[in-house]
Amino acid sequence: MYDKGHIKKWIFDFYIILLGLSIGSIFALGIFVAPVVFVPSPILGNGVLSQFQSGLLMSKIFLHFNYLLGFTGIFILFYEFKAFFSLDKDKISFFIAILVIYCIGLFVLYYTPYIIQAQSQMQTQTSGFEAMHKGSELDFKILLVSLVGLMWRRLVKRESL
Repeated sequence: MYDKGHIKKWIFDFYIILLGLSIGSIFALGIFVAPVVFVPSPILGNGVLSQFQSGLLMSKIFLHFNYLLGFTGIFILFYEFKAFFSLDKDKISFFIAILVIYCIGLFVLYYTPYIIQAQSQMQTQTSGFEAMHKGSELDFKILLVSLVGLMWRRLVKRESL
């Protein structure tokens, strides 16, 4: 049978993999997917996809990605609260986790629904939409940095034990 220490290690390992998967997905979406989706002319030729159509495709990709983000946010919530209120009290990890959960919540529950609704109403050429889109990009960047910070902190903290 497995002992408690083995289960704790397995949960920690899963946590680190989940953080790494989320970080890698953000990089992949920002570096590989978005440039191809929004500038498809070298592949498909000119005039095949409009900026609006590219935005629809990217929104669909983000809708699927939000499942991973939501799961990651819930797992972080449980893991970090359990860690904070046990012997593994780390205020820095806890603070970073709160920031990550906040950024995930904003992206999944605020920015994505707004963008989807604006697209459905053909309201993507407004200053309000542009401001929301810029806000979502900033949130995504803060999320990336905070996820990296949380992963790094947890790995460093684990090495010191």
